[in-house]
Order: sequence, then C-alpha cells, then structure tokens
Amino acid sequence: MGIRFFADMHSHPQGRAFNYFRNNPERITQVESGIPKEWSPWVLPPRDGAPKNWNRQLEGKRPGCFSQSDFNRLAASNVRLVFASLYPLEGGFVRGKDPKGFGKIINTILKPISLIAENNDLRALAQSLQMRYSVDRIRFFQGRTKEVFDYWEETKLEYYFLAARDGIKQTHTFNYYAQECLSTMLDENGFPQEQLDEYQFKLDHQYEIIQSKTHLAALLEAPITKTIAVVLTIEGGHVFSMNGENVMLDWDMIKSRLLELKNWGKKQSDRVASSADLKDVTALKKWIDQATGQKTAHPIFIINLSHHFNNYLAAHARSLPDKLRLIMDQSPGMINGPAVTDIGRKVIELCLGIKRVVVDNKITFEKTNFGKRILIDVKHLNPRARAVYYDEYIIPYNKLFPEDRIPVIATHVGVVGSTYLTLADLKKQEIVSLAEDLVKRNTSRDGFTLWGINMCLEDIKVICQSRGIIALSIDQRILGNPSGKSSAADFVRNLVYIIEESQKNKFATEKTNDSIWDCISVASDFDGFIDPIDSCPSVMHYGDLLADVKNLLCSYPEEFFEPYTLDQCIEKLFGLNAYNFVKTHFPE
Repeated sequence: MGIRFFADMHSHPQGRAFNYFRNNPERITQVESGIPKEWSPWVLPPRDGAPKNWNRQLEGKRPGCFSQSDFNRLAASNVRLVFASLYPLEGGFVRGKDPKGFGKIINTILKPISLIAENNDLRALAQSLQMRYSVDRIRFFQGRTKEVFDYWEETKLEYYFLAARDGIKQTHTFNYYAQECLSTMLDENGFPQEQLDEYQFKLDHQYEIIQSKTHLAALLEAPITKTIAVVLTIEGGHVFSMNGENVMLDWDMIKSRLLELKNWGKKQSDRVASSADLKDVTALKKWIDQATGQKTAHPIFIINLSHHFNNYLAAHARSLPDKLRLIMDQSPGMINGPAVTDIGRKVIELCLGIKRVVVDNKITFEKTNFGKRILIDVKHLNPRARAVYYDEYIIPYNKLFPEDRIPVIATHVGVVGSTYLTLADLKKQEIVSLAEDLVKRNTSRDGFTLWGINMCLEDIKVICQSRGIIALSIDQRILGNPSGKSSAADFVRNLVYIIEESQKNKFATEKTNDSIWDCISVASDFDGFIDPIDSCPSVMHYGDLLADVKNLLCSYPEEFFEPYTLDQCIEKLFGLNAYNFVKTHFPE
C-alpha cells in the first residue's frame, strides 16, 4: 500500500542553507554548476553533494557535512506537509560554561579539554568542525563579531529567508546518491558489495507557507501536487524572551513580539527578491521593509516554550548527552526555581488566547482576543513544567470549554516506558550530577530513554484526552538506542507502548475519529543535529521506514488497529493525522 504524501511535524528544512551561508555569502560562488548561485532554501552547500558525505548520511551518521531535510529532499521523497521550525542557536551551545561543584573539579583535571568550554576562538573552531558552520558563524553566535547577534532579529531574518521564495517554482536538477546492493559481487569477506549509484531528480516544485485551513486543503487535496505545504513553528521561547546576551527582556517587549508572531505576515512586494538581495543581509532587510501591498498571513502555528537552556519562562528538560556536559551547562533553570515563571504564565495565556483567574480557590478562565492562537509544544518542558501546564491550564480549561478544546502537542519525542508512570515520578529522574552522567546511571531501561524530556503515561493520557497529538522522533537516542546499530524496531517499540497503554487504560473511546491511532504522527527533528536511526537517515528514506514499520506491525492482531485497518493506521501515522490536525486547529 502506498500513501498520498508524507508529513513531518518537526524539522528544519531551511536550516542548513540558512546557517551555512548566513555569515559567509561569498560561499555561494562554490555551489556546483547547474545549481542557481543564490542564497535560497533550495541551494545547498557544495559539500552536500560529495559522495563521501552521502556515504556518511546513508550510514545514519549525525549531520554536519550533509542535509537531512532540505526542500530538494522533501520534494524527491513526496513529503508534502512539513512543519518548518525557526530556531536561532542558543548561546549556551557556543559560549562556554562556568563550572561549579563536581564539574569544576573535572574541568581542573581535564584543563586542556576544558579550554574548549570557554568563549574563545578554540571553542569556535571546535564548534565549527562539529556543526560544519563557518567559524565566523559561530563567533557571531558567541557575540564576538561586529554584527550584533540578537535572537529576535535572527529569527525574523530566517523567516524572511523562507518567505522570499514562498510560492516560487524551482526547476533545477537535484543530484543524489543511493546505495544499491550488487548480489553478483562480493567483497573480500564474502559479503554482498555495496556501491553508491548517482541519480537525478528533476525539480518542478515549489513550497508555500500556509495561510489558512482553506489554503492547506487546496494544496493537499489536489489530485496531483508538486507543492510542499509549510507550517511555521518556533523552537524555543528564547526567541522573544531574551536578547543576544541572554538577558531577560521586560514583559512589554515580550508581549509586543508575541503579538507580532500571532499576526505575522509577509509583505508582498512589486518584485521578487533578487539573488543579490538574498546574498546581502542588509539588502534583504531593506527589501522586506520597503515591500508594499496587502499582507499575507503567515501565523506561527506552534511554539516550544522551552528548549535546551534557561529562557526565564519555564523549566527545560535535560537534553544534553554524556560528556557534552563538560563544555555546556544547562542546569540553570532546569531544577531550581519555578516550574513556570510569572512571565512564562503570561506567555502561555497570551499564546492560547485565555486568561486564567482563581476565584475562591477555583480556577476559571476568560477568553481574550489578541490575534491568532499559538499552540504550545510540550517537548523540552521538563516534567515539573508539564505538570503545571496540564493541571493549571489544559485540563481545567478543556473541562470548562469543551467546544474550544486546546490540544496538547508533543513533537519529536519518545517515551520512558513503564519505569516512570507519572510526572511526579519522572521529575525525580532529571539528572544534574555530572558524576552520575559520566557513568551513565539510569539513563535507559527496557529499550526506552528515561530522561524527563520524554513522555510518560500521564503525558499520553492528557494528550489523548485533549485530542492532541504525539509525533515520534527519529533520533535513536530519544527512541532508547543511544549507541550501536538502530532500526525501525526502536521507533516501533515506542509506538507500540503508546498504542497499547492508551487502549488498556481507555484514554480514548477507540471509535472512529476518537482513537489513539488518530493521535500519533512523525516528527523527525531532522537537521536539528540528531543522530537518526540507521534505517532512516533522511526524509528520502521515509518510504523505507514506512515499509519497515508496516512489516513489524503485521504480526499484531486486528484488535490492535481498531477501529481501523493496518493500512489505514500506517497512512494516518505517516501523513494523514498531521494534515487533519492542521486542518482542525490552524487559525483562520
């Protein structure tokens, strides 16, 4: 069985092109012949086309020298709905740390290594080699260039970068490699020999940033479409809560930015941005500022309130693995302090268009009208913060206003399995001790990653009862396989836990349109520097992943898929549920 299209509820398709050329536009001259030499989401760094880098991708390696989810790959793999997340890199990744306690002892012992943890050129070089951003790009994030780095301005520029090519057809040829097994040839060990074969995909495609439910339906319900529907999201409240120096802004500034996001629109110009505009940041900003005409709505649909580091809004979950914590410190705001700050509560209420009021110890709500609703993705909120969000906002609001139900969204996630069933239990697992981390105590069990960033049974219950959606990641660490060979079995293990526990606990009625099978999807987090499962190293392998997942589920009884069939469940998982979710909840 085939499906009409694939959907991905969280990725960064513009990220590699934007970040590679952003502080080094002269690199565009190095783009291979036959490709437009312009700064565009369709134009990839020259290294991306090298066979050795395709080899690394096909082996499922962490990205850096190649893209996982750019628009060329989306077009070639029939991904027709993508949630494009805007994300300016947080300073905590590149600006070093101030070690304390046991971490200070470790840094003293490992002084040559700990130099990399400081905000200097050595750190910039190390970060550049790891991420394959230019040193100038890293130094910009470090706040060490003439151009001032600011989260808000960088987010707007990334948006303009996307908007400038909105609806413009692309017609170049995309060259790619695939591994073909030659059964007639054996290597020196007697195994079938693999080689890279080169292919070409003729692009006649465009992407369009979704403006409304009607716009989305027109794109995806057409019999044949070569248009990729793009839904805008933002990963991390630091975008609007802090300046480039990680200093918290006042509420008036945060509020004005949120109102802009709720009503964001592209100004349509009399002319299309030229290649020169796109190569020159100043020219691009000027082009946007001078554009006239009717605004076209491009509202932000979803925001991750927290991300990897403290943004003074809500406590974030532990997300940095193992020895990376020698050079990065995400503990501030993670365990100590309020689960959700006073300003964080204001952000939640403004995004959702509600005002929480406590009268006689009872929670009630007033609806507000400050632009389009922005939904909140609970990924990266730690268990304490998720408990506040559920217990003080989602559950009581949905009980009072079932006709205006607010869905809970959890994208690019995995589950913790049966080890921790409640958020109260799961919050105890958040590891802050570097000593514990280095010896890998208690980080996985029964094939599940036990970090608080993953969903427990209580999360699944709230998401189902809110008619929300759980979109599983393709990151092998999140799925419970941090090292060694990984496969679709890791994905299916998380999926089956969600389905079986929901059915057993009757989180949904399991009738048509009210089943756990209506509440699941895929959110790869591709080009978020994830290490994907080996059998799905990029969006171009979604077809392989679908086939593997279906094969692994074939042995399950019919009751497991009710009220649907296996084929219907597969189509829902890989495309239809994401589409229906946007069609239901996207603001008009």
